[in-house]
Amino acid sequence: MDYFRAVALSGEKSQRVLDLTSFIISHNPAHYTVWKCRQDVLQELKSDLHQELEWVTELVESQPKSYQIWHHRQVIMERLNDTSTEKAFLNDMLQDDSKNYHLWTYRQWLLTHFGGALWDDELSDVNVLIDQDVRNNSAWMHRYFVLVNRPGGFGESLDDEIQYVMTKIKLAPRNESPWNYARGIISHNSKSLDEITPVYDLAKSYINSKIPQALLYLLDVYELQLETGDKSALNSAQETLNFLIEHDPIRAKYWSYRHAELEKLQHS
Repeated sequence: MDYFRAVALSGEKSQRVLDLTSFIISHNPAHYTVWKCRQDVLQELKSDLHQELEWVTELVESQPKSYQIWHHRQVIMERLNDTSTEKAFLNDMLQDDSKNYHLWTYRQWLLTHFGGALWDDELSDVNVLIDQDVRNNSAWMHRYFVLVNRPGGFGESLDDEIQYVMTKIKLAPRNESPWNYARGIISHNSKSLDEITPVYDLAKSYINSKIPQALLYLLDVYELQLETGDKSALNSAQETLNFLIEHDPIRAKYWSYRHAELEKLQHS
């Protein structure tokens, strides 16, 4: 590192400095200063960025959880301005790890920075991942990101989206991801949870099964009704909290606290 510090202080931008950064990165890819030096040298030397992209591809495939590697790829992609093979590369990477936070962050940057045809098939790409693993919260979050950020906005019929998410809830009703997704798309469309009766009715159908995720959705509905002045929802909210106290023991103390707060409301 003394050698690197010396060349960094000298301001030298040469092939030997580029080779030095390659060596250091191979041993410590988290060294931000070395990455910045490399980026400056690449620009000064007018290096082949397609070749650099191949190099960083090898790195990211071997160390996919490195923020610095993904950030360097972003810098190179921005300079290269050629996304022709990037989505195929990312789709292949997602088959190895479909919940890699850095990968999803990079993908969303790619979409918002370059836009255009990159949005095409993005929804179908993420649907493949949800079909493979309905519990993949990263894929659910990306689906929401696509619907609200792509050109033209949401676009999809809310009714169609509700039907889609309900089919996924039925596959794994204890999975929080589609329940949260339902909340998100309903809110984004300026609707309240109690206005969307299909999801509300689906949640009620799981009462006897004591599924916490469905009960929590119902609780959200009842508390929303209470906030709008509908005191008739108080008993339903209290009953739902009693179910949660019994059937979600990990958070029982929290549900007991919520129940106590409702009792205060009852006597106010």
